[in-house]
Amino acid sequence: MISKALTKISAGYIEAKTGSMKISALAAFIRSASKEIIKPKVKKNKEHFNYRSSCGQHANWADVPWIAVLDPEITTSTMRGYYVVFLFSIDMKRVYLSLNQGITYLKDELGEPAAINELKRRASFIRDRIKEYKDSFSYEAIDLSANLSTSHRPKLYEPGHAFGRKYEVNNIPDEQILVNDLKKILELYLLLTHRGGLDSNLTGTDFEPENLKDQPLEERKRYRRHRSIERNPQTSKIVKKERGYICEACGFDFKKI
Repeated sequence: MISKALTKISAGYIEAKTGSMKISALAAFIRSASKEIIKPKVKKNKEHFNYRSSCGQHANWADVPWIAVLDPEITTSTMRGYYVVFLFSIDMKRVYLSLNQGITYLKDELGEPAAINELKRRASFIRDRIKEYKDSFSYEAIDLSANLSTSHRPKLYEPGHAFGRKYEVNNIPDEQILVNDLKKILELYLLLTHRGGLDSNLTGTDFEPENLKDQPLEERKRYRRHRSIERNPQTSKIVKKERGYICEACGFDFKKI
């Protein structure tokens, strides 16, 4: 159960960090949590997603353990792109279900201060692209107690948050609420991708099918590919340059008239 997993991790993580990660039962539990606990709860498009979870690398415990679900069309790594993730605060008092962003490549490219600003900009862009999030989730800033860490990661996870839900560890919701929240945020995750993701060249939803969310995944992928070509303003500029401004159907000369 998701509820039991969140409780188990938050209750035992701080103590587990005092020992070896290599032989830790809790570390092994966290590494398997995404596939063993989260995946069975994903009913729609279960096999489409990738499932990842981590409590650190090599022998180093992470200050913020995480359990993530990734759309392989966007990313297969939490270092880039955007994805759905459970993030634990460093003090283990809160868990967030978050539509968040990869931070590693962005930090390496821009440096930490500029990466924070870019993550905030992209988070705002995501909220503008899928305003439906307001029906179920909040964009209130997340608090991972980043001041307790010397790592850059918590400081970047916080501005990477687009929207989601906060759970207090002493009041974890019932299992069905957690499952419903996961279902809703994964649907919004796919909707973001099929509307163009973080591609700012794709604007508007004028020709989006009214029932896009109800379409099979393959149909939604086709719509995304179509949208990427037809709604990209660069495409129309290239076509006009190559073929001119006279309508090939009726002969109307846009440039002349």
